[in-house]
Amino acid sequence: MNLHETLKVALEGIWLNKVRSFLTILGIIIGTATVILVVAVGMGSQKAVNNQFSKLNVSTLYIQQNVPGQGSGTTDSKLSISDIEVLKEKAPSIVLASPQISGRAEASFGTNGLSVTLLGVSDSYEKLTNLRFIQGQFFSKEHEANRDRIAVLGSDIAESMFLDLESDLLGQQIMLNNQRYLIAGILERVGDSSGGTNIDESILIPYTTAERYILGSDAKLRIVAQAKELDSVNTAIREATEALREAHYLRRGEPNDFGIRDAGSKLASAQQTAQTMSILLISIATIVLIVGGIGIMNVMLVSVRERIKEIGLRMAIGARKIDILRQFLFEAIALSLLGGIIGITIGQVAIPVMQYYDVETVGSMWGVLVAIGFSGIVGVFFGFYPAYKAANLDPIEALRYE
Repeated sequence: MNLHETLKVALEGIWLNKVRSFLTILGIIIGTATVILVVAVGMGSQKAVNNQFSKLNVSTLYIQQNVPGQGSGTTDSKLSISDIEVLKEKAPSIVLASPQISGRAEASFGTNGLSVTLLGVSDSYEKLTNLRFIQGQFFSKEHEANRDRIAVLGSDIAESMFLDLESDLLGQQIMLNNQRYLIAGILERVGDSSGGTNIDESILIPYTTAERYILGSDAKLRIVAQAKELDSVNTAIREATEALREAHYLRRGEPNDFGIRDAGSKLASAQQTAQTMSILLISIATIVLIVGGIGIMNVMLVSVRERIKEIGLRMAIGARKIDILRQFLFEAIALSLLGGIIGITIGQVAIPVMQYYDVETVGSMWGVLVAIGFSGIVGVFFGFYPAYKAANLDPIEALRYE
């Protein structure tokens, strides 16, 4: 038989046993659909991580106080606003720095009131965190120097208090701890991308204002800084460590009373976590495909046993071993690929359904190729042994088989 006839016979064999063929490929269907969804979810996770950090410079550094008993320091931290000038003078790899003090405050506008996170920062904070505005702008150095009562609202705070962000909110006043503050700007949504600080749920005011009127001088300080470029982050960390140790009069061998971490390491860690999860899910999908392949092999072995007399008859009228081998191998591959196509279709249909329920997924041709490749390999691998066994039957014994 030529290749076309062999393929035709293989497909006829599948069609004559439709129910059994469907049950055979069920594992492949589930496996390939799982691969499609796993790849989509994995790529969606990577996209979500990248989007979360896209608004933050990966060369950003966070310098914060060590709390006794929770860090390497054993005494109260000496970290202060004056350390920013120390960094500017003695850490040339750092180009920007801003203090950040935080606490809780009661905010209200008309009858709407809520407890919010209050961030006291400098004008440099806008560039450090890549802030974008729906309305207005950030405050300036003059506002800091004058301790002006001026506020920039995160998107969630603005939505909760004003509901309609399309109306002009600039120049209106909100109350913070019963003090009037002028609204200077409304931020676009950022996400939890500022070293654990949720800017969307915060109100930003000049740190001088926060320190004097709301949080006091005992508010916990964090310095947000930026290295010149990503390649100079390690140099910036070393320079900042040396400069701050000298400014805090720490002796050799004495532990730091501050901690430094960089946003880039957090991004890499989040990406690694997403990648590890994707690998784990793909491994599970692969196991499902292998189980489906074992099902195909079992059914093909049963099929060979049921068709021994047919195989003997084909050999008697001139069919070669290669023809029998190809016939049963093609049946296995066709079953596997058919299951793969159905599984891919189900997976592609499921992606928009998952997106509708706010599951971050990204469809890709790569996922389709992986799924169809896996299903084809499974068909060849698990179909070869039954095909080989059929091809090596003794024609005389096969004709005698009852």
